[in-house]
Amino acid sequence: ILVWREQGICDDMRFASCYPDLMARVARDGGRLIIETDPRLITLYARSFPGATVRAEGSLTEGEIIDYDIAAGSLPAIFRNEITDFPAENSFLRPNEARQAAYRAELDKRGPGLKVGLAWRSRDMAAGRQRFYTKLPDWAALFNRDDLHLVNLQYDNAKEEIAHANETLGANIHVVADLDLMNDLDGAAALTASLDLVISASTSVADMAGALGIPTYTYGAYRHPMCLGTDVFPWYPSMTWVSHRWNEDLQISVNNITNVALARAQQHT
Repeated sequence: ILVWREQGICDDMRFASCYPDLMARVARDGGRLIIETDPRLITLYARSFPGATVRAEGSLTEGEIIDYDIAAGSLPAIFRNEITDFPAENSFLRPNEARQAAYRAELDKRGPGLKVGLAWRSRDMAAGRQRFYTKLPDWAALFNRDDLHLVNLQYDNAKEEIAHANETLGANIHVVADLDLMNDLDGAAALTASLDLVISASTSVADMAGALGIPTYTYGAYRHPMCLGTDVFPWYPSMTWVSHRWNEDLQISVNNITNVALARAQQHT
């Protein structure tokens, strides 16, 4: 059976939550599972789904025999017909433990307190999408605290934004050197897994954190299609979905998440 991806990174990871179900069925029937994905996810998926062959999308060779194929996005129609079909387990992706430990050691040098990953927008900031995302200064209440240390998870080029916030607002956001969050997704997973909490817009950063089982607060549109008619995000048990209506000030969601993060930081210390 060949499973192929037909959507973006966040959708790829979200639908990958069905792979353990498919692997169990394939193993039961004595078959073999091939997963084709974005090359950036191969290492992470190969570790997470050791019973499958994981390779780059478009790797089908002439003469290779495939009995069945299915798009990854079609798997939920088989394995997720009811909200109760979503597993209670917190994670299905497995980070590189050595890299995770190294990143945690680096973060611990910043002192005691909650280590919180932050991603505030998408790479795609087209006019019709900007209302779903924040700007870095919107999170100023979390800046420069002793009980909470912010860690950058924004995967595109945010160096100038972070430098400005650090220099003018005292943000004190930590950026891991020599980690390409866009292209080294195995490294991004290890860094994410080393955190205590993740705050993110509805992007691949949030999906990765949820897939790793990290407590995650994600803000997005009210009744997002992937909420499946609920007020939660059932794909990831560790994720709290904080929604806002189209005419509601996004700062309300920011304040709600900020208050929760500060309360968790106080409990942590």
